[in-house]
Amino acid sequence: MKKITEKISGEVFILASCAGWGLFPILTNFGAKRMPPIWYAAVISLLSAVFLFFYLATHKGLRELFVKKVWPWILGVTLFIVIIPNFLIFTSAKYTSGINTAMLLQTEVIFTFLFCWIFLGEKITRKKIIGAFIVFIGTMAILYQGKFELNIGDLGIIAATTLYPLGNFCAKKALKMVSPATILFVRQFLGGMTLLSLSFVLENWSQTDLLFRQNAGIILVNGIFIMAISRIWWYEGLKRVSLSTVASLSSAPAFSLLFAVFFFSEIPTLYQLAGFVIVMAGLLVLTRSKHAIP
Repeated sequence: MKKITEKISGEVFILASCAGWGLFPILTNFGAKRMPPIWYAAVISLLSAVFLFFYLATHKGLRELFVKKVWPWILGVTLFIVIIPNFLIFTSAKYTSGINTAMLLQTEVIFTFLFCWIFLGEKITRKKIIGAFIVFIGTMAILYQGKFELNIGDLGIIAATTLYPLGNFCAKKALKMVSPATILFVRQFLGGMTLLSLSFVLENWSQTDLLFRQNAGIILVNGIFIMAISRIWWYEGLKRVSLSTVASLSSAPAFSLLFAVFFFSEIPTLYQLAGFVIVMAGLLVLTRSKHAIP
């Protein structure tokens, strides 16, 4: 009974996180076309780090920063979740659409399944494979507009997702020693500082003060709600379910499509609507399957 409760609570955390994370590609695409993209990624990372620092301080979690044996794993999370992927995603987002950004992030499912099967020897059930395949077909339907055309932005986002399984693997190791908020704080702070340094070298900072004021709402939502709160929910779920299950339940693209319609007036095509229905069907299959507890 305890394992079943853990599984259900883990799935709830993952789905709640995905609802918040669904805004990420939309706001990333919106902001990357109006601000220096690496600077934008750095600012929201550091803003979330500030929020997480106070969260740790109020929950007496700062002492976890002195657990030395967890640092190699947290540095792995920082490299494979924040620094390289965010560099690729934010610089690529301005070359593609918000919906494309959201849907292409779902290719993480395929790379995670391959990683779990090849390197971890994790058992992948038939229902998981079927559900993930349905989600993948739905994603392809959303991308299809009479023909497939992947530009440099699309390819950059796909490249970023290949690193997420490594980052999530490191995160699962770190979660056995410290809380999710500790991992998030360190990865956001170190990742943000690294991205800020890259931005200083590669981008023009002449208008950044004005751009911050003009886009403060987007930056705050992306930095605090998406990068901090929804990521805490993500790690709480990651503690309770397997990596392949986490990837399978990653329904953020479906939420992204809804947010694009209701908040940014992006009208979906028939292909995108069909893909949305297929994605939800795949998630139904996955949530009804028997997931392995890590």
